Amino acid sequence: MKKLVTGAFVVLTAGFTYAQNSDNTVTQSGNNNTAAVTQLGLQAFGNENVSSQTGNANNVNVYQRSNSARNKAATTQNGTLNQATVSQGQGFSAGGVEVTQDQDGLANTVTATQQFSFGSKIDQKQDGIFNTATSTQGGGDVRSNISQDQDGNFNTATASQSQTGYTRPTGVYSTANDISQIQDGNVNVANATQVGYLNTLDQNQDGNFNNASSSQTGTGHTATQNQDGNFNNVSNTQTGTSQLATQNQDGNLNNATSTQSGNDHSAQQMQMGNSNLSTSNQSGGSSWAVQSQAGNSNVASINQSGGTFNGAMQMQNNNNNNASIDQVGSGNGAGQFQTGLRNIADSDQTGDNNMSDTNQNGNDNEGFVVQNNNYNRTEIDQIGNDNYASASQSGTSSSSLNSNSITMYQDGNDNRTIGQQSIGNNNLLVSNQYGNLNISESYQMGSSNTATINQGSASLDANSNESYIMQNGNSNNVSVSQMSSGNYHTSSQMGNGNSIVVNQ
Repeated sequence: MKKLVTGAFVVLTAGFTYAQNSDNTVTQSGNNNTAAVTQLGLQAFGNENVSSQTGNANNVNVYQRSNSARNKAATTQNGTLNQATVSQGQGFSAGGVEVTQDQDGLANTVTATQQFSFGSKIDQKQDGIFNTATSTQGGGDVRSNISQDQDGNFNTATASQSQTGYTRPTGVYSTANDISQIQDGNVNVANATQVGYLNTLDQNQDGNFNNASSSQTGTGHTATQNQDGNFNNVSNTQTGTSQLATQNQDGNLNNATSTQSGNDHSAQQMQMGNSNLSTSNQSGGSSWAVQSQAGNSNVASINQSGGTFNGAMQMQNNNNNNASIDQVGSGNGAGQFQTGLRNIADSDQTGDNNMSDTNQNGNDNEGFVVQNNNYNRTEIDQIGNDNYASASQSGTSSSSLNSNSITMYQDGNDNRTIGQQSIGNNNLLVSNQYGNLNISESYQMGSSNTATINQGSASLDANSNESYIMQNGNSNNVSVSQMSSGNYHTSSQMGNGNSIVVNQ
């Protein structure tokens, strides 16, 4: 045992046992510094503590207890009114437990607690004033790690890890949890909680008044959250097994939230710009979601629940766009890409093997998709401004060979198209409009019906055309082609095997 003590008011105690090695080094410089170190228990090759304080009114309190080796605590404080507290082990703490805390500034506070731990490690660094970092690793930890780094003023970081209630499976020799939180700026807050094993979390914040929080419960979760800018907020919640979430925000006043429950979900949300909002909710098993927003005041929302692989993707560029995907079932697709201003895209799918693709290029476009039951397929493409497209499908399709399908394309301004297919299967609706102020509405009920509407073409715009179609029955066909302006068509077919062909 060896001790080196200098400075004001130090209390050191150490429990005696065979083959012990309890090292203590405390160095204090300044006025009103206090260090209290207690090391006791049955240690082989000892507990260690190194404390160094420079400044006024600093306080260090280190408590270490184990019945095995290699508890370590090293604290360095430089400034005034700093406080550091280390407590390791209240029972079994075998090998390699270590805490390192480094503070440079004014009125910083660091607290680290490890108990019933094997191979746990906490490393906390603070540079600035009024910073606070708290780390706690609970019972049953195996090779867990917490690292917190703060540079700036008025920052707060809190991390907690525990494996209580979780049993290490046979053949798994490392159940390590890992938390890393880095903050650079002023008045940032980062909170992290892990309960379980093999969870990993990284949170990085650069800027001012940012908030990052993450909660992981279960096994095998991974979360990465990065924020660069001011007044941003990011939140992650993971329960179950093997969830993956990545959220990156660059700009100001952005908000991203990811919630995952079940197993094998993946979520990625990227926001660049200001005042963007992104929300992802996943439950069940094996769903995948991507949302990327570049611009200002965009809103994106994804909700997925059900069985295996729901899918989903949304990309918005420019400002004031709104995109929403809701999927319940399995094998749902989606999509949605918007470039322009004030566009709205909404896709709602319930059942199995639904697919939807919405692409809007321009301003003030609206696209809506509702699909129920199984094996539906929708595509909406709008290029121009102030266009409206709505597709709704439900039926009795049992495979991709007899699925319902709607395809809509509008190139121009102020166009409107509506398509609905219900009751049966193997229906096809195609609506293409080129020009301005065109209207197409088609409704099909039954099976094996086909409706094709062309108003204008890629080489010839047509304006102010209207087409209204209704088919009720089976194997009906309507083909409407209006290649000039100011045309009007309406048709209604009831029964089976009917056909209408119109060219204007």
